[in-house]
Amino acid sequence: MKAKTLKAFIDRETGVGYNVGDIYESGASERLDELAAGGYIAAIAPRSKKPPAAAASADKSAATKAEE
Repeated sequence: MKAKTLKAFIDRETGVGYNVGDIYESGASERLDELAAGGYIAAIAPRSKKPPAAAASADKSAATKAEE
């Protein structure tokens, strides 16, 4: 899971430093919960694989104009 860094910190498990705005990635949900509780990170919602409706309708409009 990915999370955005809200406060700079050095991960005690890996020794890697993270600055504000960096992406923190870990498979350990307990560690993510611990960092989130401390205010260091905020989870990033996974993006949908579906294209946005506006982009899909724009593609259809372009295809219709090309056929004319």
